[in-house]
Amino acid sequence: MIRLSSAAFVLAGCQDEAPSEPMANAPAEATAQVTEGIQTIQSAADSSISSAASTQLRPETEQADEPRLTHSARNSLDWEGVYMGTMPCADCSGIATSLTLNFDGTYSYDQVYLGKGEEGQYKSTGEFVWNSKGDTITLSEEDDSQQFFVDENVLMMLDVDGNKVEGEMADNYTLVQQE
Repeated sequence: MIRLSSAAFVLAGCQDEAPSEPMANAPAEATAQVTEGIQTIQSAADSSISSAASTQLRPETEQADEPRLTHSARNSLDWEGVYMGTMPCADCSGIATSLTLNFDGTYSYDQVYLGKGEEGQYKSTGEFVWNSKGDTITLSEEDDSQQFFVDENVLMMLDVDGNKVEGEMADNYTLVQQE
């Protein structure tokens, strides 16, 4: 009996302290029962815990129907920025190329045909679109729907069929992201 009284005083002393977290999730009611000198406290939390334990997750088949976020250049790389390089040219010493990609899906495309003077300058702006895999962008029709594969800090110009350029000149079709 003395132990029970001591425990009641200790518990009463603890109630004067302010709780460190809000009591929004505290049970609405609690009951105390003394049986053979042992005090037990039951609360509404017992029923909440048991109902939460009996709740089942959705079957795996339902979860599979939800779209999954897949890893792609579009959502994993810092692709926004200015890319520069010199592309091969059939009738000049090269095409100095600058392509700026903006996060809002717009671009600025500048090309200077080296050795051609002012008539060899080409500038355009427009909107680009991502392919379904999120690894290739296509510039607007104004720029002949030119495609670029997006990789870490580089854009690789693709051929007219959307394939990477192969062979000893392949590296010359790469634009490097500027810091």
